[in-house]
Amino acid sequence: MILRGTVRWVNQIQIAFRRDLLEALAGQWRLMMFRTVLTLLLGLAMLIWSPAGPWPLATAFAIYALLNGAATLLMAAVSRRELGFAGLALEGTTGLLVGVVALVPAVASSALAVPFTVWAIGAGIGAVWTAAALRKETMGQWPLPFAGLLSLLVAVLLLLQIDASAATLSRMLGWYALLAGANHATLAFHMRQLAEEPNARVRSRS
Repeated sequence: MILRGTVRWVNQIQIAFRRDLLEALAGQWRLMMFRTVLTLLLGLAMLIWSPAGPWPLATAFAIYALLNGAATLLMAAVSRRELGFAGLALEGTTGLLVGVVALVPAVASSALAVPFTVWAIGAGIGAVWTAAALRKETMGQWPLPFAGLLSLLVAVLLLLQIDASAATLSRMLGWYALLAGANHATLAFHMRQLAEEPNARVRSRS
């Protein structure tokens, strides 16, 4: 009896933490939309500038990684007391570090696939981590787990193309960013809907 009651109490605490994380994310839908715009702009830049050479591509990616990483870390900071915030923290930290590394001339000129791949791995693991924390609250909602799996798939493809030209890497990342941006938009609009529901218990933390 005592054991059953303890298990029930622990489950209730976990449910409350997951709900708090969902509410925190819903309150940050504007940051999600900001990340959506950044990702779509990255996709367009990578496809348009693919013949431009490695340095412009590295610069465009670094700007994106730094801004997106900062926005994601801000979301993590707002959600820091909630279960599952570590996925956002991992994704944001990876973005900032990779953004700095991508601006190193030696990396930009000869090893551009490395920061691309590391960023995709960090973003994928972070999104899957967050999706796992919200698995019951977002049952049937595909954007968050899809974002993680898409990033991990791109990471595998980049590893297979580690010696590819800058133009090839740029086109690969460009198409990925457009698809990921559309997915981010779906998630952002869903969170906005949750935040604006009259009876939703959503705390605005933006």
